[in-house]
Order: sequence, then C-alpha cells, then structure tokens
Amino acid sequence: MLSVALAIVIGVPCGVGVFLVITTLSSALESTRGRRIAPYLSDVSTDAHHVAVSAGAAVAQRRPFRAAFEKLSVSLSRRNIAHDSVHTVLRRAGRRETPSEWTGRRLLWTLTGVIAGLVSGVGYSASVASVTPAIGFVLLGGMAGWWLPLWWLRRQCKTRARDLESEMMSGLELLGLCLAAGEDLVSALARISRAGSGPFTQVIRESLSRVDLGVSVSVALHERAALAGVPSLSRAIEHITATLERGTPLVDAVSAQVADIREEAKQRLLESAGRNEVLMLIPLVFLILPVTIAFAIFPGLIAIQSGL
Repeated sequence: MLSVALAIVIGVPCGVGVFLVITTLSSALESTRGRRIAPYLSDVSTDAHHVAVSAGAAVAQRRPFRAAFEKLSVSLSRRNIAHDSVHTVLRRAGRRETPSEWTGRRLLWTLTGVIAGLVSGVGYSASVASVTPAIGFVLLGGMAGWWLPLWWLRRQCKTRARDLESEMMSGLELLGLCLAAGEDLVSALARISRAGSGPFTQVIRESLSRVDLGVSVSVALHERAALAGVPSLSRAIEHITATLERGTPLVDAVSAQVADIREEAKQRLLESAGRNEVLMLIPLVFLILPVTIAFAIFPGLIAIQSGL
C-alpha cells in the first residue's frame, strides 16, 4: 500500500512536468506569426522586419498551458468577493499588477509550496513507512504558499504607509515654504513632485496627473488620499482643501498640519520605544538570566555530587 501511494505521489508530478516540457518545446519550435510575416515586411522596412522577428512573442500563439493558467487566474480573481479590496491593497502597496496577475502569482506560490511539501513528505514518509505525513506536508505546503503572498502584500502596505508618513512631514514643510514664497498651490505641488521619489511625491504626481486631465485640485487630492489609506494624509488633505474653499491663507494651515504630524511622529516614537523596551526583556529573562543562574548553581551541584 505504501509503495502504491508513493508511486502515485511521485508519478503525478513527474507526469505533469513531462507534459509541461513537451508543450513548451512544441510551442517554441512552431513558427510564430511574427516570423511568418517577417519576409513580407523586408521590402517595406528593415526595422519592421526586425521588430516582427524580435517581438514575435507579442503576436505569437499562446502556449496551451499558459493560456489555461491565465484563464484560471482571471476566473479566481473575478470570483473573489474581495476583488475591489485586493485592487485597492495592491495600489496601496505601490504595485502595478492587476488582481488577476496577483492571483496567478499566488497560484504559482501555492504550486511551489505543494511541490516542496511533496518532496519533504515523501522523504519523511519513506523513513516512517507511512503515507499520512506526506499528505500533511503537501497540505501545509499548499496553505503556506497560498497565504504567504497575502502576508507579504499586507507587509508592503504597512511599510509603504510608514514611508509615506515619514516623507509627508518634509513634503508639507517644503509646500509651506513654496506657498510663503508666493507660488500657487499647483506650482508648489509640482515642485514637490520633482523634488522626491518616495510614496508621498508619487501621490502628488498622481494628483497632478488628474489635475492635467481637468479634475479640480481638491477632488484629485481627495481621491489619491483615499487610495493611499493613510489617516494623517487624509486629515492634511482635508484641512488644505477646506482652507482653499474658505479662501483663508494656506501657509498657516500647512504649518499647523506640519506641527500636528511632528507631534504624531513623536508619539509613535515613544510608543515604539515602549514596545522595544518590553521586547528587550525577552533575551534578558529567557537567555541571560538562566545562564547566570546555571553558572551560580553548577559548582555547588558538582560539589554535592562529589561528596565535598
């Protein structure tokens, strides 16, 4: 029974691998459409011939497995209840891929986890003469591969939000200086967008792109702030747009926002210091203190055992 199970577990991945190799080679050996039309473009232009040959992948026939994989990714992405939230999280993480592309990447990670669990499970099952651990390893590998991209995406969102908050204070200070020098809001925002390359300046550049399309400044800033999902940025944009609507000076409002953001940063630093102080007790209590006690008690135990 064990030999049959191991044969199935090992034979199925090997068969899938052989199928992938055969389909890939057969598709690679086939003449693509770009190569077929390249001879007819030689008389028109040498550049056109070169583009048709080198960029034949753009007009090439899709591999059967790749087309099926992309279709599966799109289907899973559309059936996902949180499709819109995945799109929002991808944008907040600074990634340009679509939800279907991210789902395809997640499927690849799941397949990698299943293969890793299969390899580990077969080795362990052979040593204990049981197929149950192999099934458990496969399930654990698949679950880990399915949830790892989601965990990494959320981590990227948190990291980018922290980077945006740390850059926003400097950006608002520069905005206040530009406004105090007599520039209008759009010119000041354009200067900030050219001065940096972080998440905050990317938000400003996207807002200016919307303004160039005819959207008002306040609406564009509100849209980008809502997409970024950072509360401090949303509050700052809310105060700036409210100041614009009331017609009051922007310099005072921006200076007040800089002071509030600086105070929030100081509060977060104190909270982080408190958490790290507690974490520093872990090696002290569980590593240094037991070693100290062992050094203090060990000579006495040796003396007691030797009868001294």
